Amino acid sequence: MNEEMQEARLRAASDARLTMRTSVMRMVEAAGGEVRERPAWRGANRTTRYAEPSAGIRAALVLKRAAASVLQDYIRSARRDGLTWREIGTALELEPAAGERGISAAERAFDFAAPSGASPWASVTFCFECGSCGETIRDQGPYESHPEDSERGHADECERFAAQVTTWQAERDADADEAAEWLREPERELGD
Repeated sequence: MNEEMQEARLRAASDARLTMRTSVMRMVEAAGGEVRERPAWRGANRTTRYAEPSAGIRAALVLKRAAASVLQDYIRSARRDGLTWREIGTALELEPAAGERGISAAERAFDFAAPSGASPWASVTFCFECGSCGETIRDQGPYESHPEDSERGHADECERFAAQVTTWQAERDADADEAAEWLREPERELGD
């Protein structure tokens, strides 16, 4: 990430934090909660206002839940628009940590987004509306090989889903060709 983008992200994060603090104060005041003042720092003449901590915690929790709901809406929109779980994982900054093995960014994104079932044996799905066919899709995540095993509910004529299946088949064919070539290599070496 270049320096300009990093600076823009820091400004946006600072703006969001200020907006959240202001929203917490408004929520507490609207509910008739106590607003307090304290020095901005030890020995300062300037003061800062803050909500009574218990009320502030409750208001901040409401905002946290609202932000999580908005994030969920954007993940659903991403799937609707055709982003893969890997692309969503990258956007969520869920790339595997150094040394972490076995869990892809795609799997981490799905686990983050999909509600876990009450039972460990329950099937976990993430529902979204396909932007191509308009049907409600029951997405079971990036765990299965064939798209038909992962996404259920597409219309028969869904162009997006047909493209996914075609891409999957092309990747599978390329892997098979690569494996066949690899198996033929020792024969060439022996024949020389």
